[in-house]
Amino acid sequence: MKTEYNGRAITIRKPVMKYGPCTFTIGDSDELPVYPGMVDKPSEPAAVLAWIQQQIDRYDAEAVEPLMAVWWYRPGTVEECPSTKGTVRGTHIKPVDGPCTEMWCVREAKIEAQRAARRTGITASTLSAKLTRSGYTRADLNWDNSTRSEGFDASDEQRRRRVRISWRGTDYTIEGLQGELPAIGAFLIKAGHPVRIASGGGNSVWVYPRGTTEPTEGHPFPAEDNETPEPSGGQE
Repeated sequence: MKTEYNGRAITIRKPVMKYGPCTFTIGDSDELPVYPGMVDKPSEPAAVLAWIQQQIDRYDAEAVEPLMAVWWYRPGTVEECPSTKGTVRGTHIKPVDGPCTEMWCVREAKIEAQRAARRTGITASTLSAKLTRSGYTRADLNWDNSTRSEGFDASDEQRRRRVRISWRGTDYTIEGLQGELPAIGAFLIKAGHPVRIASGGGNSVWVYPRGTTEPTEGHPFPAEDNETPEPSGGQE
């Protein structure tokens, strides 16, 4: 008995013995026996076919089960998961172009998402290196953190959420952004970093990870064709 159901080619062979169980194949599966308890009437092809169709309907209606055989699913809809690692993990399947739901793959995907979130953060050292490579003047500091030469200084304001870029060695009573801060801010904005003028003066700015929604703290960084706003306090 040969037929097709929901994209699967099904072949059911009658038992050799009068009351023996049928065997069947689905797609390119090996020939499989009908085990006791699977079907009420394992020796009748019609009953076996009804059972197979019921299983196919269930698998089509639910998420892919990683440990099911590929041939239970419509050809071209599932594939062997490429993350399988040796015999410890075991072979399992996933939807084509879809995420794997096997527990170890889910765990690894969660870990990788956490790593990716950390990679999108921001640190003073990486931002300082980026500005130095781009030709901006980095301040030299003494052992007590006092300024030895004029330039910018990056410090971790809040770990991976924002970094403070300060201009060191100037008269802090001067209004507006000081030193190279206007150019630094414009450069970082073009690189995709939101930039705000830090509250309390124009000698430092806050820089946020690329792609972050524009924050509301501090003061807006001026557009290139606008005058630099004069910070006048605000939240820290």
